Amino acid sequence: MLDTPAGRDIKQAHVTHQWKHDRPLIECRIDPLGRYVFASAEDNLIQRWAFADEVKTPLVGHESWVFAIEHSSDGNWTVTAGGDGRLIWWETAS
Repeated sequence: MLDTPAGRDIKQAHVTHQWKHDRPLIECRIDPLGRYVFASAEDNLIQRWAFADEVKTPLVGHESWVFAIEHSSDGNWTVTAGGDGRLIWWETAS
């Protein structure tokens, strides 16, 4: 059995959600509270998909592709870093 660092068997993984985007994705992160998945793509946008209702919300602010997405430990903030040299702090749920 192949285990992850958390001790879970990766052979038990399965698809629970699938969301499509029209451009190739670069980065993807799930917020610490498991409410949203954030992704960047080759369109300078951050996409936020809500697990509860599958609503897709574009977050506009970067002038280049976004290469990094991180969350605060409490899940209240999402920080993105783009090729434009900018860091943007987003309220995760708004």
